[in-house]
Amino acid sequence: MEQYLCTQAVIDHMQPTQVSKPFRSGYHDDTDLYYVAELDHKIASKYYNKVIEPYNNKTRHNHIDFWYCICEPGSMDTSEFDCAEIAKVGLFYLIEDELNLTKETNRALVIGNLASDEGVDPITFINTYCAEVETQNYVTKLTALQHQIGYVKGRIQPVALLGLLGEVGEVAAEAEIYADNTQIGEIDDLLTFEQVIAHYKALFVEFASEIDRIKKKVRSDSRYSQALRFEVTETKFNVELADVFYYLNATASCLGMSLEDLAKLSYQKVIARRATIGPELLDKPETSA
Repeated sequence: MEQYLCTQAVIDHMQPTQVSKPFRSGYHDDTDLYYVAELDHKIASKYYNKVIEPYNNKTRHNHIDFWYCICEPGSMDTSEFDCAEIAKVGLFYLIEDELNLTKETNRALVIGNLASDEGVDPITFINTYCAEVETQNYVTKLTALQHQIGYVKGRIQPVALLGLLGEVGEVAAEAEIYADNTQIGEIDDLLTFEQVIAHYKALFVEFASEIDRIKKKVRSDSRYSQALRFEVTETKFNVELADVFYYLNATASCLGMSLEDLAKLSYQKVIARRATIGPELLDKPETSA
């Protein structure tokens, strides 16, 4: 596999095994992040032709910015290129300023040249000289993706609340509960306490399974989504929702994870799912998730 200059969309949908740190172009009106990644061209090309291009031809939404260009040494003269300036002004801006090149294919070739001049591969070159690297905020990315799917300010979407109830049950299903007197000494009624928890956990998991079944029905048929209404006392509801947030963060902390880690897992799961059915952003919330 070879290394390619590419966009965020390529990283999201292809999920390459090797990828550089993100960098910016240097242009003030360009807020996108760019990468150099190791890709299998046959797989990427097949995915583009079968998923991305048909989607771009039929969607009502903006086209996905999905492109990648090979980073191999080109014919341009980069001997006077000052790599130390990249961190100050941005890579693409500097390529235009010093070499008068603006096409992505030429930018990729320049990266190939510069990496060759340094005796490194393009990914290492980007990681060394493109110093303006920002940590991905996956909470923000996930929120933006959910906005595209249909979760916006207004009424509570039935799938959102049903999903919350159902997923808590699935979390419970994955947690084994048992009493271990050998670790903490004998405690009166500990075994009974364990049995009570296990009993109600089983009931809760069964309840959550039914909720999940209903959620899938609502998600697949917009008539249900439009007809169902949830009315809440906002102040009290928000406080209880904040308590959910508190214990979610506490549980994640016990596992050595952060909410950002969970947001990343969630975002990648949705992207991976969409990659198998196409990147459509449909009107019905969660249809593509």
